[in-house]
Amino acid sequence: MRATTHRILAWEPEPVGFTSYSLTDVHGQEGLFGASWSDVSDAEYLGSSSQPSLEKILKLKPDLILDRSSTYQYKLLPAIAPTVLVPDAYEAPADQVFFKQNLRYIAKLLSQEDKAEAVLRQYQQRVSELKKRLGNQLDQLKVAVIFYAEGYMYTISNQMNSLVPAVFNDVGLRYKFLSRNGDIKPMISIELLHEYDADILFIVNLVRQPPDFYLQQPLFSRLKAVKSNRAYVVSNEAWNGIGILGANNILDDLFKYLPEN
Repeated sequence: MRATTHRILAWEPEPVGFTSYSLTDVHGQEGLFGASWSDVSDAEYLGSSSQPSLEKILKLKPDLILDRSSTYQYKLLPAIAPTVLVPDAYEAPADQVFFKQNLRYIAKLLSQEDKAEAVLRQYQQRVSELKKRLGNQLDQLKVAVIFYAEGYMYTISNQMNSLVPAVFNDVGLRYKFLSRNGDIKPMISIELLHEYDADILFIVNLVRQPPDFYLQQPLFSRLKAVKSNRAYVVSNEAWNGIGILGANNILDDLFKYLPEN
């Protein structure tokens, strides 16, 4: 099956085309949710998710098109191939582990439910291994996550329709969060950064800067995690994901940074 989608699947068939989203970085570069450009090197880039190239999609002759929003383009896509709107994380119930339900939803469309469950079992095995390695640290550590761009920042909520807290909950991590009007990525004031001081801090690199760009700023350098060398700058593509690949990317960093040497 030839499918075009911005939702990269975790098994065959791989998509023949994909879209990107605009990052809020200083370079104006495009990015992917939970995947790297190398993950889709064999697929055709179709442009941004808000304005994909209909001409390129037509040339690909896909069997199926997946979209996530009712846009102007969506009204035209069914003329090219059968088109399905995939649920959006922002529209999902707060207590729903969205990335798992989303995977199962797409798997059902492709009649590949067994493969989806195998992928989820592999993910769960990794979670169990990480919990085993951390042992008593799970009861001792508290984690904070800051998404930072020049002029503003946001953190995570405790809603399961957002990827980071869903993974943290699976692992059993204690984490700082902010619940505000149901927003899965609530904004916070830069002046309140000290309230997110924790044993471990993950700074999501929205603006694609070297670690010193963050760690040497006075607001960050005063934090306990920075002083104890337990603040880590992580990839926006990995931590801003919405699917199973993003969940496994977050696990990669948790395996890398959490266990004590």
